[in-house]
This record gives sequence, C-alpha cells and structure tokens, in this order.
Amino acid sequence: MALDIYFIRHAQSEGNLGLKTPSHRDILLSEQGHRQALELAAAINEPPSIIAVSGFVRTQLTAEPLRQRYPQVPVDILGTHEFDYLCASKWDGTTSLQRKPAVEQYWQRADPYYRDSETSETFADLIDRAESTLHWLSQHQIGPVCLVSHELFIHAVLWRCLAPSTKDAVDQMRAFRQWQQATPIFNASITPVRVENGRYVIPSHFTHDVELPSGFSSIAEP
Repeated sequence: MALDIYFIRHAQSEGNLGLKTPSHRDILLSEQGHRQALELAAAINEPPSIIAVSGFVRTQLTAEPLRQRYPQVPVDILGTHEFDYLCASKWDGTTSLQRKPAVEQYWQRADPYYRDSETSETFADLIDRAESTLHWLSQHQIGPVCLVSHELFIHAVLWRCLAPSTKDAVDQMRAFRQWQQATPIFNASITPVRVENGRYVIPSHFTHDVELPSGFSSIAEP
C-alpha cells in the first residue's frame, strides 16, 4: 500500500519580503501569502486524511483556508518548525539582510553540534526532529497527508530520507547546505513524497543534476 505525503512550504511571509520581523515563531504572512494560501487550498481537490502544521504562525495561517475547505479533517501541531539556529533574542526585530552575515558564518562553520545560544538548535537537533516526523508519518496508513512546514525543515526531512542513516545525515552537514541551496522549495509549493513498499520516493529534481554524498539515494528505507 502506498502513502502520499504532501510537504507544503508556508505561503510568502513578511520575513520572505525582507521586512523586520518579530520572533521567528510569530512572523505573519504577506498579502500575497494570504492569496497563495487560498490558491493552495483550491488546488487540493481531495480531502487529506490529516493536516499537520508547525507551532509557527505562518504555517497555521497557510493551512487555514485548507482547514476551512475540509473542516472534517483533523489537524495536528507537530515539532516541524523552522530550523532555529541563531540566538533568537539577538536577532528578533531584524531583517534577513541584517542576519545574512551570521547565517553565512553559521553554515561555513559546518559543525553539526555547534549551538549558537542556550535557546538555539544544532544541526543534529534538526535532523532528530526530521527523524521524529518520519516516525509520526509511519503511523499513518491512509493518505494523503498534508504537512505544512518550512523550507529548511522540509529539506531536512528529505535529506534524512536520502541518507543511509541518521548519523550520515548529521555528518554531511556541509553537503546538506550545498544541496539545499541547489534545490529551492518555493513558498506555497507542494513537494510530493510517496512511501511505497517501505521506501520513500522523492521527486527527481532533488537528486538529478546535484551532487549527493556517497551512499545517499533517491529511494531510501524509512
């Protein structure tokens, strides 16, 4: 039996426009983002078995039109929030341009166990959350599942699917960043993943024309 999973990146947010934003959790959608959320709901013509969102406001606002279209569908809030690797108190109320040097420094360090502050995540933490999400998905036998999340987190889940093990996914942090930047996931886009015969089947553009570490595969055991 196959299970279809629709990973959906939240609609355009004020942060995506480069505006000053409050805490990572509370960023709102832009006007275009609200339109995208409506268009997304209109495009999903089959009621999902469940709608999952992160605890961040922008995923919940993105999912709201879909919830209204299919009010009978249960909604779950998961730990699928965006990768929070910078010190929140230092960067709240800033723009993406202001954060750019710190972002670049973090990824250039390529230390999967580096923690920027007591409240920040490590890359290993991110992969652990991806692993937990895959475990949650494994409990569902009926689809489709609509999971509204964030670009880096969706990449982390796909990366874990491609990797031969959790350790490999963590250890290949530098390769992850190169792959993630080469395979953008756009606002309000749907990334379909099928679980079939115990394997994750990922869209080909995530594996074609990009260099993956040795042992990584486009079809991987859960």
